[in-house]
Amino acid sequence: MATSFKSFSQNAKTNEYALKSAYLVQICKVTTWENEINRKNKTFKIYTIGTHAKGVTIYTRKDTRIKNRSIEVIPINSITEVKNLDLIDVLYIYDIPKSELEEILKLIGDKNILIVSENEGFGELGVIINFFINNNKVNFEINRNAELKSKIKLRSQLYKVSGSKIIDDEHNL
Repeated sequence: MATSFKSFSQNAKTNEYALKSAYLVQICKVTTWENEINRKNKTFKIYTIGTHAKGVTIYTRKDTRIKNRSIEVIPINSITEVKNLDLIDVLYIYDIPKSELEEILKLIGDKNILIVSENEGFGELGVIINFFINNNKVNFEINRNAELKSKIKLRSQLYKVSGSKIIDDEHNL
């Protein structure tokens, strides 16, 4: 396989969001959505929600593609702004209150959406992928139960990435 998660060089000088963005693209490339066949020839949509530092966001280069689809990053203020949740491939959550996360998770339910966050404790609350910093390195945790509930299939290689953590508690379902 051409994709390698070990290829990302990490050090204190590396832009955190460049790494998170690169990880996100690579994670999406090795993820399967239940209804993926119906989404061919459409834009790969990454919705972002919450507050983040000015100018510090998830981004992709214009020529980057996921599943042979161009990528569109769409900031929103509320999940209720999205008229059709089936159009969301990824929901990336910046800093939001726990209560808002709970509302989002309730609204999304078992929709076929990869939910990604960067908030401490959100992995245990039902986010599928949660980024965290450890020893100046970007790492991520995977909530296995949230993955199964969402009908999204992460490739097994994600579970073997150095520094990643697996959350697999029954209370997360």
